Amino acid sequence: MPVMILYICFMHIIIAPNAFKGSLSATKAAHCIADGFRQSNLSCRLTLFPIADGGDGTATLIADKMKSHSIKKPVQDPLGRKIEADFSWMETTKTAI
Repeated sequence: MPVMILYICFMHIIIAPNAFKGSLSATKAAHCIADGFRQSNLSCRLTLFPIADGGDGTATLIADKMKSHSIKKPVQDPLGRKIEADFSWMETTKTAI
């Protein structure tokens, strides 16, 4: 009796882009890359893990991962002009990001 052997290859792909300065945030880039994989019909599991290099967008990524919420407050810049600043707040730990 013939024996049939079935091989299933299932990949786990981690998508970890940095931002594309001036065009896409790291999160948006990760989603766009994931959409491309999904359109390919490749049998795989995708994990989106946007990263930052310490520049623009780093605080936003940390705030998203920590599930904090954004707060905007009126402040003064170094020249005394009124501007709006924002930061993220984690109520459970009373931590500002």
